[in-house]
Amino acid sequence: MPEQKQILDLIVRAEKGESDAFDTLFNTYDKRVYYFCRMLTANDADAAEVTRDAFVYAKRNLREIPEGQTFLRWICGNAFYLAKIRMASSRGESVVVEEADGNEFRYDELQDLPRTAEEPTVRKSDLDTVNAFIDTLSDSRRFCLMIHDFVGFSVAETAALLGCDADAVKAHTVGGRLAIAERLNDDADGLGTQLLPFLPRLLKTCGKTFPVPEDVSLQTRAAYNVEDEDDPFDKPVDDDWCDTAPGASGTTQKVLWIVAALVLIGAAGFLVWWFGKRPVKPAPAESSAASEPVSEQSEPVSEQSAVASEDSGIDLSGSDESSEESTVSEPAESSEPIESSEPAASSEPTESSVSPVEDTYPRAKESLNLRDAPGTEGKKLAVIPGGRHVTILETVTNDKGEKWYKVSFVDDAGKTQVGYCSAEYVELQ
Repeated sequence: MPEQKQILDLIVRAEKGESDAFDTLFNTYDKRVYYFCRMLTANDADAAEVTRDAFVYAKRNLREIPEGQTFLRWICGNAFYLAKIRMASSRGESVVVEEADGNEFRYDELQDLPRTAEEPTVRKSDLDTVNAFIDTLSDSRRFCLMIHDFVGFSVAETAALLGCDADAVKAHTVGGRLAIAERLNDDADGLGTQLLPFLPRLLKTCGKTFPVPEDVSLQTRAAYNVEDEDDPFDKPVDDDWCDTAPGASGTTQKVLWIVAALVLIGAAGFLVWWFGKRPVKPAPAESSAASEPVSEQSEPVSEQSAVASEDSGIDLSGSDESSEESTVSEPAESSEPIESSEPAASSEPTESSVSPVEDTYPRAKESLNLRDAPGTEGKKLAVIPGGRHVTILETVTNDKGEKWYKVSFVDDAGKTQVGYCSAEYVELQ
């Protein structure tokens, strides 16, 4: 594999339109990206489509790679979103990560397992056993193993990408590792116990040796070389499964019935509230002056700040390759909008709800402030660049009746930021 400096040079050349430079990037990462997509979707056809779309998006958006983030981490992050949409559409239901199951307490224990002086010998048949067994794992375990162990995202970054908490990531990572080790113990006479400290490296070796079907390579090359190819993220999600025609799956019908029932309940509650209101007697003229609002929604700002950090990976194959280095970008000052000078009331949220639909991809309309509380009086934590995708963790309404989102996003330096931003400046796509 080329050194990181050579990869950066290839990216610069590809940005200038040199097709041979992007072809070299494709030849360098095609096996690992296809393996990542194949293990995520557990389906050959879905993996082929997601791989193709990921490289199409990559070639047209190389300038969007955050400073300090490697090409592999960036393209795999995009591929995960594409895979999640594809899986939700084909299944007829959202793909979610389950809550922590208690295994999270063993995470540090597995991280600190002692390693033997000599690495255990792994056969091709052992790699095939691991690959076949990953297909049988739950979505939660597969996602955590591939994003955290294979690509090398940190626990916090993985949690932000999956839209869950850190304990869930640790629990499913531990559960996946232990399940693979147990399977290898059964099929390879105790090899799993020896390999347990080396599981992330074992997965990286699987990714470098996993064969990419020739037709997938040819179709991917043809797709990213078509100049007028649509942006994969702009494609509408295939929602044929939402049709109420006969033949819809039982799960789909149940979901539709539940949604319809919730709509009816909400409508009934609104009607009861509306007709139950009492007319308010007007106040005397001398005391009828209405108080003016003391604060406004947070305004978007133009500058951003971030700090980059990246976990390093290791390779079981014994080569001298090392995980891509990360760089630290200096935080930049950002402007703050002028707010009313009158004191603002406490902005503790009064309502909360679960994040909107899983397969929507919210993004900031413009650059805006991320705060530690739902209101303009909250402390500014960071700046979300305009157009950046965010994950909505919670919807809240503060005591002023303003709607805010609790969101997480990965900043330009690869660091996960979590806080509140005004719903007015978040576009749900």
